[in-house]
Formats: sequence, C-alpha cells, structure tokens
Amino acid sequence: IETWPDAPEAKAAQFGRGRMLYALERWMEAFEAVEASFPRRPISHELNKRNELELRIGTKLLEYAETPVPGAKGQGKKTMNGFDAASRVFGAVVYNDPEGLFAPDALRLLGDAYRHGGRLEEAEAAYRRVIAEYPSYAQVDACKLGAAGCLLERMEKGAAVRNEDLLAARELLTSVRPDAVDGGTGPDELATRLNEQKAAKLLDQAAMYLRSGGAKGRAGAVFNFREIVRKYPATTAAETARRRLDELHEPADAAQETR
Repeated sequence: IETWPDAPEAKAAQFGRGRMLYALERWMEAFEAVEASFPRRPISHELNKRNELELRIGTKLLEYAETPVPGAKGQGKKTMNGFDAASRVFGAVVYNDPEGLFAPDALRLLGDAYRHGGRLEEAEAAYRRVIAEYPSYAQVDACKLGAAGCLLERMEKGAAVRNEDLLAARELLTSVRPDAVDGGTGPDELATRLNEQKAAKLLDQAAMYLRSGGAKGRAGAVFNFREIVRKYPATTAAETARRRLDELHEPADAAQETR
C-alpha cells in the first residue's frame, strides 16, 4: 500500500486490511480501508464483496446507538455516535453502487439509522426512495411502515404535519395491511396502531442485540427497552420491555442509574 499506492495490488491489499480491521472490531478504520480499496473500474463481484463488508460494518455501528464510536470523526472532528456513523457507511454503499445488489438493503438501513438518530425527514426520504426505486424489494413493506412512522413521529413531536401527510401515512399503512385502518380511523387511532408496530420493531431489535452478546449487545438492548417504555408506554411491547429490564436488573429510566 505504501510503496505502490496506485497499483491494483494496493487496492486488493486495502481490502484485505479492511477485513482484518473488521475482525479486530475497529469498525471505522475498517470502513475507511474498504473505501480506499475500490478499484477505478471495478467489476460487479468486486463491488459486491466490498459493499457486503460495508453493510456488515454499518450494522455493527448501529449497536453503538447514541454512544460515541471510537475513531468516528464527523464535521468539526466531533466524535459521531452509532447512528451517525452507520448513516455514513450505509450512504457510502448507496453512493458507490446505486444500482447494485446491496443498494436496497443499504437504503433501508440508512432510513433506520436516520430514524433512530432523530433525523426523521431524511429517514422518510430514504424509505420512500426504496419504495419508488425497488418496488419488488423483499422488505419494501417495512419501508412503507417506516415512512408512515416517520410522518406520525413528526406529528407526535409537534411538527407541522399537513392533512395530506396524514393521508399519505394512512395510504402507506393500508398498502401493507388493508385491514389495519378502516375508513373512519382518525389520527389518534392510526397513531396508536402504528405505535404498537414501532414498539414491536424496537423489541425485535433489542432481542437481536441480546443475541449478539457482550457488553455492547446488552447496552443496545437496554437502550431499546428504555426507548419502548419512554416513547410507547401504553403498548403491549412496553410491558415486555419493563419485564426484560427487571430481569436484567436495569431501571426503566436511565436517569435512575446515577441516583
């Protein structure tokens, strides 16, 4: 890499370096090495190998949630949290190969990272791009629910949501489950039903974190359980989250840890 930086072998060496750094759990260094490994005129299987590894890196970064990621520097050299770092990685996959095999997954995960990081308008845009550009994608329904959820979360936070936005959310939701919203369902009922689905999704993610094991997996699960209790206290998922927090001997409110 240092002696012949422009040689094709240097690109292959960078990719090998990225794989080794991934194995060492140095996620951002791994991402930067993989980015440096892209050939000038890559063929499809080379792109796929690199994009697949970057997707795995981004998924690992999501486990950091709102905590700082070692070595992840953003604008002004400020350390990025897991959601922001993962957004950068998933965005790179889409940018590097927008029509590639992994582009739909990267866009959906980009939406997830934006959404959990509170960047709701950007999340909705990512989900809608999946819906528009990849209508036969296996998880397009999840993107429709995600886009609808972003609209309603903005409304819940007091953002100015137009009637047409609410109608768009209804349309997205009923396109996934025609019986989910009847003709007379108003904003409150729709929000309640969607809250149940959003809470259930967070619960699934918490289970994934616990299966991954280790301190990071536990921290990610606890964060999700607390988010369910804080954002969706009246849902059935919140009852499960409270029980799991008790089993983990963790308070439902993070502020209680310092008392």
